[in-house]
This record gives sequence, structure tokens and C-alpha cells, in this order.
Amino acid sequence: MPPVPPPPPPRPARAGGGRHRAAGGAGRPPRAAAPRATTPAPAANPATPTTAPSGRVAPRPSGVAALWLGALGLTLVAHGVGTPPSPPTPAVAAGVTAADATGSAGAGSVPGAGSVRPLPASPPVRLDVPAAGVHSDLMNLGLRADGTVEVPPHGDREASRAGWYRHSPTPGERGPAVLLGHVDSAEDGPAVFFELGGLRPGDTATVWRADGRGAVFRVTGVAVHPKDRFPTEDVYGDTPGAELRLITCGGVFDPESGSYTDNVVVDAVLIAVDEPSGPAVADAPR
Repeated sequence: MPPVPPPPPPRPARAGGGRHRAAGGAGRPPRAAAPRATTPAPAANPATPTTAPSGRVAPRPSGVAALWLGALGLTLVAHGVGTPPSPPTPAVAAGVTAADATGSAGAGSVPGAGSVRPLPASPPVRLDVPAAGVHSDLMNLGLRADGTVEVPPHGDREASRAGWYRHSPTPGERGPAVLLGHVDSAEDGPAVFFELGGLRPGDTATVWRADGRGAVFRVTGVAVHPKDRFPTEDVYGDTPGAELRLITCGGVFDPESGSYTDNVVVDAVLIAVDEPSGPAVADAPR
């Protein structure tokens, strides 16, 4: 399939952008003087570099849709699985968020969104999404030699783990942190993100970080997108505050192609930070 279109040009950072933060000295607002690039996203030319949030040069993956619908679905056919169990499907039309369908605010327009300051960088170590039954240690995912994003390997344990795309912001940092997970596996059936499509706006996800903090996100939208219309800018584009993207396969499984027809994308915004000593109330951004 053709590569996903490249992301829009980098946009300058906005002073004071953020969701909603906790005390503990980790909530400095982003530096407005330093322009921030969009998260490295699928591009027609995977060799084209872009500047990551920390100033390092990060390569762009080529083809998130190919990643999910090929790499995540292929083993189901390769191992001779017939009709796999169907994961929950968001109660919305393809390409429409659950927040839009219910009239609720979507990402970037949630009441109170932006009142939590983004955190400094710290690698994520664990993801908890109670409403989807997700309690997963996180692995780091980079790029393959062909420019596509790595995915968690299939196997007895690995299909039950999600991963953080390490060229995206760390969860709680300003921008969209991207976490990836399998929907199912040939060996063990339903995998870590099998229930992802059943999430609804208002559900929460907590990403625990190496610094001991828990970045708490509220779901603002759940969408199904055909693989040839993956919303690159919406998923990887720069945001004024800290956001989270959870991505897996969705739609109908096609045994002939060995892939699912769609992608499920969950959007969420930072609403609180659990400090190591317990929850703390966030300072308002200055």
C-alpha cells in the first residue's frame, strides 16, 4: 500500500501550553523560544529527518497503516488461524470520534484541558487502562531498517505488552505520546489492546514513568480509520499540551490479505499527575 502522507511542517511552540499538572517541581512550562517539531510521523521518504522534542534528530517512520494492518495482522494468517475473535468496535462511524458522535468535546477542546502543565521528559514504564483491562509493562519501539515503526514481537508474553514509540514525546511531555499494541495474536488470541475499541470518552489511562510519576489521561475520542486514510496530522501533529495516542488494529480481518481493514486510534489528554507520594493537585499554568 502507498505510504501515509508526511506530517505538516513543524509549528512553533506555544508558551504555557499544557493540560493539568501536579506539584513536585516537575511542571515547568515549555520554553516558548524553542520551536517544537511535530512528532516524527509516517512520510513518503523515511530518510528525511526531523527534529525531535529534545533537539535530537529523529528519523520518520514510513507507513503507520502498513505497520498495523500488516505487521499486527499477518501472523494470524501465517499461523493458520481461521476466523479470529472480533475485538470491540467503537460505537461510531469510521473516521468519526466517539466524542464527536456524542457531542462531547474532543481533544484540544475538552473543558479544563490545558490546565495541567506538561512534565519534563521521562521514559514510560507501564500503562494501566482499567476500562480496557490493560495493565502492561511498556517496551521501547523505534524504526526498522525500511523506515516502518517497530511493533512488539508476537509470542507468549510479548503480544500482551504494549510499546512506546520512542521518537514521540514521553507521556506527560507536551505533544502526542504514541503507544502501540497488538489487538490479538495467533498463539494466544486476544492481546493487550484487544478491548481498546470499547473505550469511551471519560475513561482514563495512567502511564507510569521512570521518574515515579503517573501521567493520568482522560479519553476524549475513539475513532476507526480505514488504513488508506490514516489521520497522520491528527495523530502525530504538535499539540499545545500533553496528549496520548493509543493505536491498534480494527475493523474486519481479511484472511486473504492477512490484515485488518482499519486502525483504532484513542485520543486522550493529560488531566492529572500522580506523584510518587500520592496524587497531587496541579498548579495552574503561568
